[in-house]
Amino acid sequence: DDRWSFQITSDATAHTITSIGLVYTNNGNETSNYIGTSNPITSADGTWAFGIAGVNIPNYATLTIKPATGVKVCNNAYNDTALSGYNGRPALWLHSDLPVFNSQSSTDAWFVVNASLGEITLAYSDDSATCPLTGTTHAVQSDVRNTTSVLNGSQIFSLTGVNDQHTFTVRLQSNGTANNNVTNTWVSITDGGSDRINSSFHYDYTAGGYVLGYGTGTTSDVKVSYDDQAIRKTDYEHDSTSNFGTITHFTKLADTTNILVVKLPAQQQTAIVYVGQPTSVTTISGALALQPITTPIAKLDTENPSGSVILVGGPVVNKMTATAWSCSPVGSNGLTSPFSEGIDVHSVCSGVPVTGFLKQSGTAVIQSLDFTGHTNSVIVAGFTGADTRLASDVLQSYATRLAGKGSYVTISGTTVSTATIGP
Repeated sequence: DDRWSFQITSDATAHTITSIGLVYTNNGNETSNYIGTSNPITSADGTWAFGIAGVNIPNYATLTIKPATGVKVCNNAYNDTALSGYNGRPALWLHSDLPVFNSQSSTDAWFVVNASLGEITLAYSDDSATCPLTGTTHAVQSDVRNTTSVLNGSQIFSLTGVNDQHTFTVRLQSNGTANNNVTNTWVSITDGGSDRINSSFHYDYTAGGYVLGYGTGTTSDVKVSYDDQAIRKTDYEHDSTSNFGTITHFTKLADTTNILVVKLPAQQQTAIVYVGQPTSVTTISGALALQPITTPIAKLDTENPSGSVILVGGPVVNKMTATAWSCSPVGSNGLTSPFSEGIDVHSVCSGVPVTGFLKQSGTAVIQSLDFTGHTNSVIVAGFTGADTRLASDVLQSYATRLAGKGSYVTISGTTVSTATIGP
């Protein structure tokens, strides 16, 4: 909802971002738009924007947890008769639109209380079974617990669910004030990011079944929380997303449907977020126009990407660097004549602007250049891998170490702060 908002401030003269902040307000509703691919947040002067270039939203398994009545449970898939005491019982029903339970063979699971026998049963759906129907499917007993073995606060059942690459756990936990209590319970869902969605269900004998919340009757408070934090009493209807991307639907306080809906993603939800200059804004002379990066940009030299590139590594390890510097001879991976101390790279790479490049360990070079098919490109290369890393770090410190330099610089040293920048 719009209780949270991003705010961006910028320096209109220097054309730089001064801060990006996440701000909370006490009042909010569902009327404002979320940050999306078509509605970035723009700074007051219109120079900078913060937005989402793309969101990886995998398919979801929608899990609905609610009371059920008339549940018939059989002890195996081929028994035509329901178990004694289980021929039409109230239950807590977990229904998914995808087969996520019982090794991804079942869409449904039930927690069925049998007070007369002093036990509670976990059952899964089995469409191939011949036992009596529960709704449109068959409930086959998987596990049973005697209420005398249930201690206050202990786990009653734990079942694993899988949606594609996402493994999650559903637990039924005793929440009673005394032992042997399976009627006052927590249903706890732990998603793939270890975020925990807890909901309290109790068996209300007055209502004749399970109720979401505490108290008596179907108007009891709806209680749902994240990560064992304070119970959240909802005063408006909304969706909330966990760090992993699991979506929980929170209903209003007065809601009496007793239904909890949780959407479990097939994998962790991710987003491509950018900070850049809006394409609709006129570029100011001298300003750096940053555009959002919407696709993966790291490439191997063997992929030969087009356009402007930043080449990391010298001509021996990077074939494109060897091509840009007109080195010879060049094999499938790069220059086939490796360097040794004292050999001038200019002797085998005619495109190098001056002599003296990369003659010894502890040296590196950064050069901006154009070469065939690749204008406005940059080479970052060192005599060793460590030297290349130093050059990369120096490039990241452009404002303090490279501002005002020419089209190429030589670097020697071991740290960014003490490196010698030439020529």
